[in-house]
Amino acid sequence: MSENGLRVVELRTENFMGIKLAELRPGPDGLVIIGGRNGAGKTSLLDSFECAIRGKKFHPDRPVRDGAEKSDVTLDLGELKIRRRFKPDGSGTFHVETADGMVPRKPQEMLDALAGAIAFDPLEFSRMEPKARLELVRKLAGVDVSDLDKQRAALYEERTGVNHEAKVLAGQLEGMPRHEGVPDEEVSVNALLQHLDELRGEIGANDTKRAAMDDARSIVAERMRERVEWRDAVENMERQLEEARERLSAAVEAERQATDDADALQATLNDLVDPDPAPIEEQIKTASTTNQLVRDNAARVKRAAELRAVKDRSEQMTGQLQAIDSQKAARIASASLPLDGLSFGDDGVTLNGIPFAQISSAEQLRASVAMGIALNPKLHVMLIRDGSLLDADSMGLLAEMAAEHGYQCFIERVGNADQGAIIIEAGEVVGAERPAVDAA
Repeated sequence: MSENGLRVVELRTENFMGIKLAELRPGPDGLVIIGGRNGAGKTSLLDSFECAIRGKKFHPDRPVRDGAEKSDVTLDLGELKIRRRFKPDGSGTFHVETADGMVPRKPQEMLDALAGAIAFDPLEFSRMEPKARLELVRKLAGVDVSDLDKQRAALYEERTGVNHEAKVLAGQLEGMPRHEGVPDEEVSVNALLQHLDELRGEIGANDTKRAAMDDARSIVAERMRERVEWRDAVENMERQLEEARERLSAAVEAERQATDDADALQATLNDLVDPDPAPIEEQIKTASTTNQLVRDNAARVKRAAELRAVKDRSEQMTGQLQAIDSQKAARIASASLPLDGLSFGDDGVTLNGIPFAQISSAEQLRASVAMGIALNPKLHVMLIRDGSLLDADSMGLLAEMAAEHGYQCFIERVGNADQGAIIIEAGEVVGAERPAVDAA
């Protein structure tokens, strides 16, 4: 099959839908304009070409013109000749033959390989839903990023969960109290009680010393009374003088000893200072409140650390997502696409970095035709059914691209104002400036 692609040498359509009879033999120009009023048969003529190439699912329900017994479509592509005949019920016959007379074993499979997904009407590319357009460009580019998409989706979902966790922790942290002037560690009530017991023991010991002093004073008083009694006894009882003197001497000595002991105790007593247990008792009273404040602060510090850890995880995942996006961008950048600047990403198809829906109509047309050419490298024929929407600049662009790539563009346009257009009325060609067009 020719490396330059197949073009229409001749199309003969008889009694097909709205066409009575039309024979087209396009000239060398790339544009073949089919003009006429609405309902004249322009669409039927283009449909007959597509019907010749496409399989049964593309055939109309009523392929035979009303009143006719059968319809006949013959398409000569130079290296291939195709003929389809239909009956009113939609059944019919199909024959394909090569230029050297060979009949393919699976003719429809061979024809299906000629026609791309949007080859017959490249403007369909610009009318596609964004997702469908994106998938078509991905398929053409031959870039498989499904593994990255799957990896990214899983990581994105995981990061969403982490961010939600961070949001929850941040909310919890915001609602947690923070107390100023609170010690870092909880107060030990047991230690305070032990300290209080020690203070009370010290106070008890001092009280014991005070009691001993009182006892010493009592003893001194008692000895003084004894001394007086023995003095009186000496005076009153001469016969007991010796004994009284001895007792007096002993009492004096005992008095002196008791006085010394009392003086020593008094010196010790003067140095005694009772500790104040009130601060410890106050700490014991407030320990529960203080410890709750300490626990609050510790919990807040812990929650803040958890929040920092979760945010760190989120930032790491963001970096991983960026790395995945970079890998995808590198793969896409290495892809071979039919138009410079044409690219794609998760958000859709772009041209020179601009979303497809935002580029000019001329750029959309250029990209659509380029896609049609790329998707249809063997059959160099395109059918444009909404040609009336194209202005003069767009028509010029089509002519330029068709000539550049060696394609034929059959364009359906309402009216007969286009120079060189093939005009159809009531299913027949009624006028044309091109000498290569015949009408029966």
